[in-house]
Amino acid sequence: MNGVAIIIGKIGLFFAVVSFAVLIQGLFSRKWQAGTYFSWSGDALEMLEYFSIAVTIVVVQFRGATTGCDVKPCLFHEEDDE
Repeated sequence: MNGVAIIIGKIGLFFAVVSFAVLIQGLFSRKWQAGTYFSWSGDALEMLEYFSIAVTIVVVQFRGATTGCDVKPCLFHEEDDE
């Protein structure tokens, strides 16, 4: 079951990276066509929004992949105090 979770995790990460790249490429092409590729005043928030979409994809796929598995994220690993 853990092997399946790892595969799902890799697929989710791949799609998150591809989604982010496509969204950023769309932003660049819109700026190029509009002739505003030297003006980045309000685009930082749009890029942050695209990044948050990619992070959401990773979080959702990680949660879906680890439901019912024995996989624990490293951040939530508790050491035994024995």
